[in-house]
Amino acid sequence: MRNRSEAPTVGLTASSRATEEQTRPYRAVLESLGARVVELRSGGEDVPVDALDGLLLSGGGDVEPGRFGQAKHTKTASIDLERDQLELRMARAALADGAPILGICRGAQVLGVALGGTLVQDVPELTPNALRHADAKHTVTVACGSRIGAILGCERLEVNSYHHQANDSLGDGVRAVAWSDDNVIEAIEATDGPFAIGVQWHPERMNDDRQSKLFAAFVSAAAERNRARQR
Repeated sequence: MRNRSEAPTVGLTASSRATEEQTRPYRAVLESLGARVVELRSGGEDVPVDALDGLLLSGGGDVEPGRFGQAKHTKTASIDLERDQLELRMARAALADGAPILGICRGAQVLGVALGGTLVQDVPELTPNALRHADAKHTVTVACGSRIGAILGCERLEVNSYHHQANDSLGDGVRAVAWSDDNVIEAIEATDGPFAIGVQWHPERMNDDRQSKLFAAFVSAAAERNRARQR
């Protein structure tokens, strides 16, 4: 049994090719909130979900479309099959085990697929009147009455944007809770059970107190899981 004073352990997923510079922003914010971070990469150490108090699914390339029952679109790229396998397995195990999950950008899409949903494979081509979502900023509307709404406030927020794919149809037990003005889904959350939120933007790159609250809520949920398992 772990010592009661031990910090919550958060698994941070990353591409096998990710550099320290790419993972540092996630690690820095988690560690600043008192979490112990364990990186999870395909080909690396096999860490079971029951060794973690929370799971952060980080940003990166596109999810292989076969994972959600579609053929590959011409704009779908940067696929990492081993990373898809690792992250979907970890996400589903975390959901089943009650471990808190925070998905960021690609991570929000992985969470949606793990919960039985599909993705828009290219927002610019497949979304009518699409805004610019790649390397841009835009506003999102956050749903009142949602978990993320309670954290960030149910209002319009300006967020950064670095994606060309997004969640589309959603599986059972998950709902959309934020949208851009072109109706692209910008955040999802599980409707029952543990903390499981995915945001399409990158809060770790935003100097915004509201975004800091999102990480704080995630680490707080991980810390509560840590305490509950030691009782």
